[in-house]
Amino acid sequence: MNENKKKGILVLPAVILVALATQIPLIITVYNSMIRWIIVRPDLSKKFIGSQYYKKIFTSDEFWLVFQNTMVLTVISLAACLALGTLLAFLLHRQFTGVGIVRTLLISPFFLMDSVIGVFWRNVMLNPSFGLLYYFYKFFSLTPPDMLAEAPLFFIIILVIWKWTPFFMLVLLAGLQSIPEEVLEAAVVDGANAWNKTIYVILPMVMKYITISLLLGLIFILKTFGLVFTTTRGGPGFASTNFPYYVYRIAFLGWNVGKSSAIAVVIIIISLAIILVLFKLLRKTITEVEV
Repeated sequence: MNENKKKGILVLPAVILVALATQIPLIITVYNSMIRWIIVRPDLSKKFIGSQYYKKIFTSDEFWLVFQNTMVLTVISLAACLALGTLLAFLLHRQFTGVGIVRTLLISPFFLMDSVIGVFWRNVMLNPSFGLLYYFYKFFSLTPPDMLAEAPLFFIIILVIWKWTPFFMLVLLAGLQSIPEEVLEAAVVDGANAWNKTIYVILPMVMKYITISLLLGLIFILKTFGLVFTTTRGGPGFASTNFPYYVYRIAFLGWNVGKSSAIAVVIIIISLAIILVLFKLLRKTITEVEV
């Protein structure tokens, strides 16, 4: 038995376990998406309807509004998290008094649960009746705005950025700390100023870390649910509803198992397509930088 077959046999149990844990639920979801199953309507028995739910989804205005919300939330949050995370990583990649305390304070939002973040910002910070925002506006004799009603999606984006920027900062800080000091010293000896050293030496060497942070950040931000659930509940209407909360809304508020399963399948396909496109673009960028 050659070496490759031995390696294949060793990883086979793990492959089978992962397949059972991921593919069986997916197959069940695909099956449920083709049947009419409304839990609160026992008079309507289960019935195979094929692709009818998929046709309704793609002709539904609310689905495309949710798609737009999800794309806006994801793109803006990713761009802001990458920019702020990179800036903070560069600022903290140096020694100064209290650097450990500053790093701990900046990292702390990443370890908080989404439900805790949502309740805290909704009630303690931005509540227009008794939150800190209320007292700030009253100090200047102004009427505090209700951000949850006036700009719900913007509010969700701010919370996502606040939570996930520390993750980008951690990954990029690890990348900066992995650069050998000899390389930076050689760049200085060759006459590179701070700008040239950053653009032509540091960024190419941390590009793989940027790729990792973007791909993982994309996955995490796409499945944002707790922040929406504990703050705006997807409202007003569908103004701040994203894909995960849309599935929850149809499944557990409308009790429509078939339609929610169909939406989940569509979301999986769209998410995989976005991830694959981003991965190809990043891999092409890394190749060009290395060349």
